Amino acid sequence: PLAAVLLVWAGGAVLDGRDWGQPAGSPARVALVQGNIDQTQKFGTLEPTLELYTDLTRGLAGEVDLVLWPETAIPTFYSRVDERMNAFAADMAAQGTRVVTGVFVQDDGSRRYYNAVRALGPEREDYRKQHLVPFGEYLPLRGLLRGFAQFIRVPMSDIAPGAADQPPLQVGTYALGPSVCYEAAYPATIRRMARDADILLNVSNDAWFGDSTAPAQHLQLARTRALETGRPMLRATNTGISAVIDHRGRVVDSVPQFQVAVLRATVEPRRGATPWLQWGSSPTLIVVALMLFAPPLARRLS
Repeated sequence: PLAAVLLVWAGGAVLDGRDWGQPAGSPARVALVQGNIDQTQKFGTLEPTLELYTDLTRGLAGEVDLVLWPETAIPTFYSRVDERMNAFAADMAAQGTRVVTGVFVQDDGSRRYYNAVRALGPEREDYRKQHLVPFGEYLPLRGLLRGFAQFIRVPMSDIAPGAADQPPLQVGTYALGPSVCYEAAYPATIRRMARDADILLNVSNDAWFGDSTAPAQHLQLARTRALETGRPMLRATNTGISAVIDHRGRVVDSVPQFQVAVLRATVEPRRGATPWLQWGSSPTLIVVALMLFAPPLARRLS
């Protein structure tokens, strides 16, 4: 086991700093908007929330290429505010700026609804969160726990999961690989999305966790996903920690928690396959298998 650990450490030291990919187009001017909406007010203040985000974003028109709002920055179904948001998106796009937000979307036929990421505007393309929070976004074993539902006072707590094979969001010239909240903890999910994406997004509402270690942990997870995939990561959150991360997992810039803030930066879209994108967990599983079976096999052969 010690030899295996040393081998992994030495391999990491040798390969540290190597670029496995290459730039994909010109650098993108980006901005992350952190609204700092208190969780107790988030689902009861639609009008002030929309005014806050649009006011903070208007000043960015023509100065950045892409603006990212956090998870459920629009705390209702997009269809309920589409005329207003589409008009705002058109004004921004006319000056060369696209806006991407977290929002709820609903299927017209099934009436199922999703925690989603989409660009403002009439285009209906979106990414739908796959890994939902039990008892927060959905009720497990609903047939057995139906009576328990009345005690869960969480708005939008019957969300449907998105499909596992969703393509990246194409916004302008950028192929964006979105994830929502703690989906950054799922390496395989981010790996599938990153293969065809040149910039990763993570939107989150870490106000649920207050002043705990969870927001810092979420940021570390996002950094790991950026390093694994060789893609820059934009992380926009409601109350922090919002950050821009480069393709080597380094924080380019961030803003503190519990502040209304706009973070501007320049990121380089990337393509190419890192070892993780090529092989996933296979090398790790092989090493673990050798560690488990090599000692008893050696004793049997000796």
